[in-house]
Parts: sequence; C-alpha cells; structure tokens
Amino acid sequence: MKKIGHTILTFVLCLFLLSPWVQAEIGKKNEITIVIPEKVIERLISDTLPVEITAVKKLSGTIWVQSIDKVSLGKNKIFFSAHLFGKDVKYTDKIGNISASIAIGSIDLFFDFDTTIRYDKEKQILYLKPKITSRADKDVVLTRLMETLTGDREYPVEIQRLKSFVTMIGKTQIMIKMDISDVYTSKHQLIVKIKPKAVKTDKQQ
Repeated sequence: MKKIGHTILTFVLCLFLLSPWVQAEIGKKNEITIVIPEKVIERLISDTLPVEITAVKKLSGTIWVQSIDKVSLGKNKIFFSAHLFGKDVKYTDKIGNISASIAIGSIDLFFDFDTTIRYDKEKQILYLKPKITSRADKDVVLTRLMETLTGDREYPVEIQRLKSFVTMIGKTQIMIKMDISDVYTSKHQLIVKIKPKAVKTDKQQ
C-alpha cells in the first residue's frame, strides 16, 4: 500500500504543472490549490500497476495488485475495485498457544474497497485506511486473509517534500520553498494545497 501511494503522489506532484487535466489556482491564504479529477487519478494508478504488496504479518508468499478500476472520490474517501493475484500464499495464526498454518497457494480475487484518508501536515504523511465493502468469493479462509491484509489500521504514506528552486529578481537571488499544506478528496476530485515561501539568499549579482 505504501509503495502504491508513494508512487502516485510523487508522480502527481511532479507533473501537475504540465497536465492539461489539472486545475490550479491561488487562494486567499497564499496557497496554490491543485484539483485533480478522479479519472486522472485512476489513470495514474493504472500506470503504476501491477505492484507487489509489502510483507504483512501472518502472511507469506507473494501478492500483487494487478489492476484497480471504478475509482470514485468522496469527502476524504476513495472507493475502488481491485484485482489481487497471489502465488505460494500461506496464512499463519495462533489457536490458543498453538501456531497453525494454512497453505492457500494461488489466489485470484476481486474486491471493492472503501478507503478513508487523512493528512498529517507536520509529519508530511498521508494515512490510508482501507476497508473491504464487498467480495466475489465467500470463502472463509480468503475472507480472513483479506482481513489480515487490511485490518482496522492505517497505512502511512510518506510524501516527499517538494524541491525548492532558485530565481533572480533584479540582482537578488530568491529561493522559493514549496510546502504541501493539505491533501484531501472531495466529490470526484483530489485536492492538493501547496504553500510557497520566498526566502532571500545572500548571493547577489
């Protein structure tokens, strides 16, 4: 989950100035507001797939997110359908004081997810909390497997700070710093707020 989110957000923030699908404006708080439609988000996600899900407690083997579609954005919510594929999957848990393992083997599953997001400005971390809302397979073992993958917890996605850039105003060199002040979703769009800050350097010409 972390790999997916990191790739998407980095890609979005690097390309927004060049994208014809993205709207940007300057707000009253001297913030740049970037509005990205959900269809663009779906396309960007699709371009990063397939991607392997990192190691999860109680689970061994390899699981990939093959595809994601039906992306819909609401108020701090991301709804989507995902196709998961896995090989040599084994689930291990404890029954009382006894460890038990279940060899599942290959999996090929489709699930619908409801993911809550929240952004920690101080830490520059976006938290994703996925929840399965429906599944095509009613198998108890596979249900338990997916609960292990998602669970009732948040996945942190560290957002790389935007690089500062330097420009000249007259004979004075100015450094422009860009901080991401907020990331959230509303109806059918992702909003990224960026707060620029100009700092005069000592270098002059």
